[in-house]
Amino acid sequence: MTDVIESVMHRLTFIEKPTLDDYFNSDAEARTLAADIISL
Repeated sequence: MTDVIESVMHRLTFIEKPTLDDYFNSDAEARTLAADIISL
């Protein structure tokens, strides 16, 4: 599990001052990447 989280965190773009929409978009992107990594 930690390997998946680490891999996702390395792939996401850092946003210095995120908006609420940035949080929602980052969450969606992270979930998609994680699902791809574990092949869901």
